[in-house]
Amino acid sequence: MAARVGILDRKLRVVGEHARSRAEWARAGLATLKATFGYEYQGDNLLIARINVLETFAEHFEGRWGDPVGCELVSEAAEIVSWNLWQMDGLSATAPTNAEDARLAAASSALASPAFAPDAEEQPQSSSGTKRTRAGPHHAPLVAALRDEGRPRLHGM
Repeated sequence: MAARVGILDRKLRVVGEHARSRAEWARAGLATLKATFGYEYQGDNLLIARINVLETFAEHFEGRWGDPVGCELVSEAAEIVSWNLWQMDGLSATAPTNAEDARLAAASSALASPAFAPDAEEQPQSSSGTKRTRAGPHHAPLVAALRDEGRPRLHGM
């Protein structure tokens, strides 16, 4: 562990040098996890990254105190890691989609008609003579809802 130079290793090494008790280490170690973020496009790589971060946390605890980390502390750390490492397409800053998501988005858009969306705005008639509608803001496709709250949600997990 002493030779590792990753950002989390460096942060946890400082925590280990300054913590005087297990409780102090746990508080500072969890704060360190809360200040470490990342994203990954592939779901399987995301799982591996989460496992590695959690194992790094546990290794530093065990290296400092000589005992395995307790279940309660691991559970708290896992909760933080699950929120701070998420799945995202870094080029578009959106959750990755697949064919099923695209199909659901298309079906959602198809349901945005006057019969299903009373607040839909009428658009000019198309060349076939049928009226087109545009859904109101609450009819956005399901996929877009993944980023509405300002923080990416885990996609597909």
